[in-house]
Amino acid sequence: MKKFLIYLMIAICSATALGEDFLVPLDDRPANLLFVEQIARIGNPTERLQAPPRSMLGRLYRPGQSDQVISWVKERIQPGDILFVSADMWLYGGLVASRTAAIDEPTVLTRLRALEEIGGNGVRVHALATIPRLSLRTSDLQAPHETTLSKWAARGDLPSARAMLAARVDGEPVPYPEGVPAEVVDEYLEVRVRNVSTIIELVEMTRIGFIDSLVLGQDDSNKTGLHHFEQDEIREAIRKSNVSDKATVISGIDELTMSMVSGVWAKRAGISPRVKVVYSEPEAATQIPPLESLPLETMIRQHLELSGAQLVKDGAEVELYVYVPYEQPWRVPGEERRPESESFVDTVRQAMLDSPGLAVADLSLVNRMDPFLAEKALKELDLFELEGFASWNTPANTVGTVISQLVCHQIAERSPHWSLYDRLESEKTHQAFLLARFIDDYLYQTVVRDDIRKDVTKGLSSTADPLLNLFGPAGVVIRGRLIQWAHQLFEERYLGRTFLLEPQNLEVQFDRSKLEVVLPWPRDFEIEARLDLRISPTESKL
Repeated sequence: MKKFLIYLMIAICSATALGEDFLVPLDDRPANLLFVEQIARIGNPTERLQAPPRSMLGRLYRPGQSDQVISWVKERIQPGDILFVSADMWLYGGLVASRTAAIDEPTVLTRLRALEEIGGNGVRVHALATIPRLSLRTSDLQAPHETTLSKWAARGDLPSARAMLAARVDGEPVPYPEGVPAEVVDEYLEVRVRNVSTIIELVEMTRIGFIDSLVLGQDDSNKTGLHHFEQDEIREAIRKSNVSDKATVISGIDELTMSMVSGVWAKRAGISPRVKVVYSEPEAATQIPPLESLPLETMIRQHLELSGAQLVKDGAEVELYVYVPYEQPWRVPGEERRPESESFVDTVRQAMLDSPGLAVADLSLVNRMDPFLAEKALKELDLFELEGFASWNTPANTVGTVISQLVCHQIAERSPHWSLYDRLESEKTHQAFLLARFIDDYLYQTVVRDDIRKDVTKGLSSTADPLLNLFGPAGVVIRGRLIQWAHQLFEERYLGRTFLLEPQNLEVQFDRSKLEVVLPWPRDFEIEARLDLRISPTESKL
């Protein structure tokens, strides 16, 4: 009877008017908070995602305040609302905190019951959980051994984490790495088992109906390693629970909330863009990219499906051009790569003349853009005509970001009943997101970061407030270089330029805009670029 009442409540709520949309992010880094809010605004400018105060979400090694986040949600959410929730924040305090041994099993179970209560009360819950990467910092004691353990865990000849712990209990020999205390290895394996066991519980909650959809993202991975046992265990649980239509195992993590939001928005709008994928080297489609565990074409197909798009060979509404990974993706190439990179941009430019819509994913390097591709694109492409663009961190991060952006932009371009104000709000967010990718993915990650790293990022305080302190010299230098470059780019390539706003077929132009840049965490890994980009009709229509 209880299950019947749950399903009845869900059915009643789904038939009523749309509720409000809530977000509990993985953490407060731009990819998991700012990017998600921007992608959501592109596809649905009328209602903003409501997220807990940033002060609750922690920072780097300071965990988020999970119990306060749960209370914040419970005080506000109502039946019929949507909750996009990171299980890692909800249960552990964020992605970094999920890698530690600090949270015990009873605490995890208590927080799971709170999520059950919300899902059982008619809230549509879309949950994201992380399958652990190989490199985990489980405690201060384990930290000096983190690299050794991650390399050991990547071996293809090891038993599973569960099997090794069971063998330890039985007193049997276990192939632990040399030079690492056994209790440290135990802790590492126990964290992996705890997190996977929690994912299995989330699968069961999906079967019962407390969770509407469950996305299980494989954090940075490898062709071999302990994570493959864990993926198999999770897939078997999904199969036994008969929830393969609701639960998905997919590569990546930081981009997945964007994909989840765009998928829900696409379903709500009744729009599923038809996307054709064009590879710079077709043979790379069947290869496994760096930091991933699935072939490139499989990873892209999964992200298309999750984001609400369709993979097609003919009749595409958007073409996704993929610049495939280099053999040495961690090193900026020399001049020998320039001809190939520039040739790819020439191909994209020619395709833009005929394609109904075109997006670009540069996967050539890890966490930076190919400089020759960037330089030529900045000079010769009308960047504001693109449906999506990215080149940050892992291949999955980039692919998921581009696809979710193009899906939400297609929703905007194909929704004739939007007000002009909403369409302009969507478009300026879309354009700001595109421009930010060149400021961040190219100028910062490819050029500025290497220049400033040796001199100004030493001793950054992990407790400093980036909005006030800017992390001292690092923030000042970064702000100065990025803002100056961005303003010059905007003056030369954007200001006063016009384009047609669809589906209104209205000519609009870029007006003067504002930019702010901060370091969101006390490290040089990423920046947060906040653009107040402005566009307006060439004739007053508002």
